[in-house]
Amino acid sequence: MSELDPRTRRFRITLVLVFLVCAGPFILAWLWWAFQGPMEPASTTNKGELVHPAQPIDDADLNALAGRAGEGERSVLGDRRWTVIYIAADGCGADCQEVIWATRQIRLSLGRDMGRVRRVLFEPASAADLAHYREAHPDLSVFDLSDSRAGDFLEQFELDDGQAAPETGRLYIVDPLGNLMMYFPAGFDPDDFMDDMKRLLRVSQIG
Repeated sequence: MSELDPRTRRFRITLVLVFLVCAGPFILAWLWWAFQGPMEPASTTNKGELVHPAQPIDDADLNALAGRAGEGERSVLGDRRWTVIYIAADGCGADCQEVIWATRQIRLSLGRDMGRVRRVLFEPASAADLAHYREAHPDLSVFDLSDSRAGDFLEQFELDDGQAAPETGRLYIVDPLGNLMMYFPAGFDPDDFMDDMKRLLRVSQIG
């Protein structure tokens, strides 16, 4: 049998190489599937739970609570800040105090970026409670949870699990465009919240 001439040999080698380049990834993927099982998706870096898709929040009721319902007045969520919301359905007891203290310290740790973050608390607040918050937490916006407008506003924070927001003990994050995009479950680690908040501020182009 006669040997192939050099041009024919080079042509066949080229065809083999082209085949390997094109088919190689599919072969490797099949081998991985066959011997290792389906590949797990790469884990995300956030510590909180993402709300997907993000839920637009209508702040009309919140504006009314804040006395900003007049024509031309800036809305509460309309100043392009990140908003951190906590709800204390039974009043601000030990767990609530721990959360608002932790969020205050974390906000202060942001340095020049702390003005980009607003803290909001909903609880059945008395006049004495409001006076206390003004002194201990001057940056904290407190709204009376017993007002029906607060309940109407917070209905928007009910997620797929069907739990009413005031009963969950969650900490919610609303982005500068007014979208609910993340939450932390009851008993969350403040360090996780700090890590996510710093990351959001670092990468954000919207506020």
